[in-house]
Amino acid sequence: MQDRFELSNLFRLQGYWLVSPSIQRTMLTVCLALTPGILSSVFVFGPDILLNLLFAIIAGLCLELLFYRLILQQPINSFPLDASGAVMAIIFALSLPPGVSGWVLLIGITFAIVFGKYIYGGTGHNLFNPAMVGVATLLVSFPVEMSQWLPTTDTVTGATPLDDLRTRLQLSQMISEVGEEEIFGYFGACGHEWINLSFLAGGLILIQQKIIRWHIPAGVLTGLSLMALFFQLVDPDRYANVFFHLFGGATMLCAFFVATDPVTSPMTSKGRLIYGLLIGITIYAIRTWGKYPEGVAFAVLMMNATVPVLDHFTRPKSTL
Repeated sequence: MQDRFELSNLFRLQGYWLVSPSIQRTMLTVCLALTPGILSSVFVFGPDILLNLLFAIIAGLCLELLFYRLILQQPINSFPLDASGAVMAIIFALSLPPGVSGWVLLIGITFAIVFGKYIYGGTGHNLFNPAMVGVATLLVSFPVEMSQWLPTTDTVTGATPLDDLRTRLQLSQMISEVGEEEIFGYFGACGHEWINLSFLAGGLILIQQKIIRWHIPAGVLTGLSLMALFFQLVDPDRYANVFFHLFGGATMLCAFFVATDPVTSPMTSKGRLIYGLLIGITIYAIRTWGKYPEGVAFAVLMMNATVPVLDHFTRPKSTL
């Protein structure tokens, strides 16, 4: 997940797509880094997470082969086995409630592949993060199904901590009355905080292995933290604290695995930092004042649209 021109190292030779071995290693490393978060999710929500993953990977591969042949009109035997489709399917599946209906998942993965990837020409050419295109489609089209999270060991509502707190605030309950730890756990029980810690650990591995750079994750976490800190200081009874936002929802998955997609993120270090900050700020705004309790998919897609502008204004000036 390095620079776009590095990871999109696909070159065409006599009608065949060849894949650099380094891309395969990169994608496999990303899959391994996702493993701690997957295991934590299974421990918290049960084996339905694995069913989501299996269905998404198989359906995604079949659909990719189909549209590779129909849309790009390329022979199946030239399909690039770079594991990028598996990474996209895994991230997509991890963004869905456990045990979501198979037909809902199929609709989402179809939109992710067709409108997020192949409509632009396939791997390395997409303008928007394909996984988030699929997730956003399902959030808009099936809001009820996308809110049916199974109860964890630290909550009895079955909602995410973000959704639970949002509902209580809409019922005119104050945070001081509810207590965030009642909803969240704060490491006293197994819940979303442990899942986020696992994705954080996997993300740090990616940085250590130089698969991703630190700018985007730092920007996302900083933008979200500054917004949460400011509004909690303004009214602590209406706005959750920094810790709640960092370790609730899909924050760490977004910061290290979604926002860092090399094809849809800026190429310059300064651009990446600004991009991450804007995503973090937008996530907070959607969570706090928007219609949806989790803002990752919409925040990433909106900021994907700013990438050409960020690349233009942050590229190094020629000294010639």
